[in-house]
Amino acid sequence: MTCEEWIDEYHENKRSKDLHSVFNGRKVFDEAEGELSIAMCAKELGVSKCNVNYYVRTGRLRTFRKGHYHVILRSEFERFVSEEMHDTQAKQA
Repeated sequence: MTCEEWIDEYHENKRSKDLHSVFNGRKVFDEAEGELSIAMCAKELGVSKCNVNYYVRTGRLRTFRKGHYHVILRSEFERFVSEEMHDTQAKQA
């Protein structure tokens, strides 16, 4: 990666909480470990962050806290997609 590419990548992601959030010296969100943010889940579902926050507030999508961040485990996200989103699509059809 050249210096220009690095600078461009930095400018694209400099305000990204998904990439830069740290709690107790460790990254908060790590896709490799299956820890997702609300924004990551919204992007995968193709909905807004407000919709994902609604699912969290109503208890349909379970999270845990790291500091002030909500962290969603990959297994919980997959459960939500298979059960809740499938039910929503069945009701619409």
